[in-house]
Amino acid sequence: MMEKKDFIGIWNGITEKSRQRIIDDIYRYNIKQSKKEKNITILTRDLISKDFESSGQIAREYWEAFLENFDPKTVLEQSTWKMGKIEGNYAEVIIQYRKSERPAILQMYKEKGIWKIGLVETFWTAIR
Repeated sequence: MMEKKDFIGIWNGITEKSRQRIIDDIYRYNIKQSKKEKNITILTRDLISKDFESSGQIAREYWEAFLENFDPKTVLEQSTWKMGKIEGNYAEVIIQYRKSERPAILQMYKEKGIWKIGLVETFWTAIR
């Protein structure tokens, strides 16, 4: 989905915790910017959420910036993938990039019967 820039698919494929963290990060950033610049529209969390659900301007800008720093093609074509532990509604996918010493452990969570990627749970370094 990232390689195809299917932003709605990305949003639907990540965990609720990841979605909420992204919404909260954008909301806090917007509030901070609105204190610096008077012409900024203050966004609600609900508006941000709806924008991501429909791949609106906020979502497109967010995912384009994200993809400037994360190349899904590299992960897909230059890494080996294998299953790690699976326990109930939690699973790990071990991704070993050919030039990396240590693998990335992609966390997956089953939510409402569907496996979702724990994007924030896996890659954000300081989860609050």
